[in-house]
Amino acid sequence: MTYRPSRSRSPGGAAPTSPATLRRANLSLVLRELREHTSLSRAEIAQATGLHRATVSNLMAELLERRLVREVGVEHVGAIGRPRRAVALHGAHVGALGMEINVDYIAVHGTDLSGRSLVERRVVHDAMGSGPDSAVRRLGLVAKEAVEAMRRAGAVPTGIAVAVPGLVDVTRGVVTLAPNLHWRDLPLAEQLSSILGPRSVPVWVDNDANLAALAEYTSGVAAGTPHLVYLTGEVGVGGGIISGGELLRGADGFSGEVGHLRVDPNGDRCGCGRIG
Repeated sequence: MTYRPSRSRSPGGAAPTSPATLRRANLSLVLRELREHTSLSRAEIAQATGLHRATVSNLMAELLERRLVREVGVEHVGAIGRPRRAVALHGAHVGALGMEINVDYIAVHGTDLSGRSLVERRVVHDAMGSGPDSAVRRLGLVAKEAVEAMRRAGAVPTGIAVAVPGLVDVTRGVVTLAPNLHWRDLPLAEQLSSILGPRSVPVWVDNDANLAALAEYTSGVAAGTPHLVYLTGEVGVGGGIISGGELLRGADGFSGEVGHLRVDPNGDRCGCGRIG
């Protein structure tokens, strides 16, 4: 097998604050590398990630125990030296669910760890006209149906990420302002978790452009590019910024919000309140 390391990545822009945080970052780094290749040896993973071989072996023991990877055979490289035992992702039982709510639709996409698509839907819904309570109820119904579909496919969702076209307090899961949806100070993560009930999975809420930038950095055409700007313009105008391989949020958490530029002083009023 000829192996070429993928684009260089950093486990994080800021230094991890604890050994547990560092370990999580390294586990994530190894899993991302494996996702981009059919199989890799421990030595190849160490080469690609910059981690010490002993660290990779230690991380691999945990991933094998959690059934997130599996050993797929022995590779012989040349006539001299020990054979290498290759590993591959084994994430068919672990899933993740992404959702988006916009002015006139709700979209959902669920995959397992290996990238296999398990559920994908786009539902027409007037989120702007129906009000936040109705929109959240509909979002919750779509989420419950998607979670059950993933479980029937054998994958347990470990989290739900919801993309919203607005300003989001990510720490609290609160949509502070989504002008095109007419939402203000909406505790979306809490309300969605309540709708999902006792079998709920963790819910994260973020700005749609931020999540789009992360998706582009993780698996899009710009995957691994350490510095990029992603612009959205479906309804409002927004942006997400990746700097040094990390999402840039800024001091107030709203970095990348491009907003609108006035081109017609006598134009129509935007949902944000500005003219033209």
